[in-house]
Amino acid sequence: SLSVALPSSVTFTSSQASQALTITYNQASPVLVTNTTPVAVNYQFTLPSNMRAGTYNAIFTFSSVAPHSDQLNFTLNVNAVPSLSIANITATIAQGQVQANTLTLSNTGNSDITATITKPAQLVSTTNPTNTIPGANINIGTSPVNVPFQSSGTSAITVTVPAATPLETYEGDIVVTFGSQTKNVKLRVTVAAPSYSLNTGTVTFSTTARNQSITTTF
Repeated sequence: SLSVALPSSVTFTSSQASQALTITYNQASPVLVTNTTPVAVNYQFTLPSNMRAGTYNAIFTFSSVAPHSDQLNFTLNVNAVPSLSIANITATIAQGQVQANTLTLSNTGNSDITATITKPAQLVSTTNPTNTIPGANINIGTSPVNVPFQSSGTSAITVTVPAATPLETYEGDIVVTFGSQTKNVKLRVTVAAPSYSLNTGTVTFSTTARNQSITTTF
């Protein structure tokens, strides 16, 4: 008979990552194996939720007293599960003004993602649906956006508010498509009245500067 030690941890390696996994068995290690009765050993392991997608290879080594040992070559395919976290955009823009806002896409899946961004057809007032900001006044800076594994990507969403736009809040959905999935991201713009400030300068006349013109910049 042989006493065989079962590996408690095995490293799985792909072309882009490696991951050590804890292996559990239905038998205590070491396992006593006789030359007449085979022993069925069931094993299991749990993949981390953030384990990168890909094809992994591993070697299970079962060891006993020399020269008795054996290896099991193991191939594991981890499927891609794309996922993005995207925050809504809220902005306050004055009438007649242009403002760029950042759309941030955070990769919460287990693979690289390429995301396509589609702007809303228009932004519609939340209080009076007949008032809108046309889609022609909305510009997507970068699309598609490459979002690497465990990283983030950005695109500028620029909105131009026409000068005569009523002072209301306007909303529309930006559509983000990646793989077979889509996400709607709210673009909310509050239109404000333009504000101006004038800093008055100081005009200084000398005691001898009579009947003279002085020019200053405000």
